[in-house]
Amino acid sequence: MSNYHYIVDGYNLLFKLPGKHQSLEIKRRTLLELLEKQISEFNLSVTIVFDGAQRDPLMSIRGHFKSMEVVYTAANQTADDYIFDSITQHPRRHIVVTSDRDLATKCKALGAQTLPIPDFLSSLVTKHHKRKARNAPFPAFQDSQADIDRLLKIFEKKLEEDS
Repeated sequence: MSNYHYIVDGYNLLFKLPGKHQSLEIKRRTLLELLEKQISEFNLSVTIVFDGAQRDPLMSIRGHFKSMEVVYTAANQTADDYIFDSITQHPRRHIVVTSDRDLATKCKALGAQTLPIPDFLSSLVTKHHKRKARNAPFPAFQDSQADIDRLLKIFEKKLEEDS
């Protein structure tokens, strides 16, 4: 799945996470930091799209947070519309990450893959655990003193029998 470009419905993801008493800005920054750690670990291509109602009504703002592209839409465009428009030319190259059924249905109709937010998050966690397990060194094998004593007796007995 790493050959795909993931387009994440930003607020749809943000509002699925805990932290109800934090400001929207803090939650958004925390989300970007956590997501960046995961996507950079797996070298994923990701764009996260937020509604930008407080922004200039005529312009969407695109930038990067480390290796992740971040988009704030123009005030007159929803994140859903931006996501849909951005996949229309090459829908099969995209995985749209959203739990918004209407957006998912429209994107699937174009030929894009979709992934609900919980599935996306669990796939990142699963990938992380698999990578961690794969890269973990094997524990050094060490015989107990009882095993060593037992083996010594066996060898000594064998040596006595052979002499």
